[in-house]
Amino acid sequence: MNLGRIILAGLLFVVTMSAKDINVVIFLADKAKFDSAFIITSGLQKTLEKDEKADIELVLGGSSVEIFASRSKKDLEMQEKIKSLIAMPNVRVVACNGAMKRNGIDVAWLSNGIKTVKAAPKEVVLRQLDGYAVLQP
Repeated sequence: MNLGRIILAGLLFVVTMSAKDINVVIFLADKAKFDSAFIITSGLQKTLEKDEKADIELVLGGSSVEIFASRSKKDLEMQEKIKSLIAMPNVRVVACNGAMKRNGIDVAWLSNGIKTVKAAPKEVVLRQLDGYAVLQP
């Protein structure tokens, strides 16, 4: 009886230790590369296995925040894609407050669910120090 419990506990330990967390930050500083960032972010989320834990963060900085300042057809499409990312499990989207100020973008213009960070580069560095992989389209 004890041996069975020990084996079961050992198996649970091995399974727990072998499960990998997928922690990724995608840093988008160039609005022109939005489609690539969207494909990377959504693709990562869609390929997760049931037992994988993940934290996928899309960080919008530089000219990418201009998406929220325009009502052009292309920018509205990008805004809708961002909303679809926010609705996905394990995905977060954050926008750089500094880039927004430089571009005259009000926080109220952001889609619901987008958080702001003081500085996008610092956010990326902090995530990297936490062990996140950093991808840049």
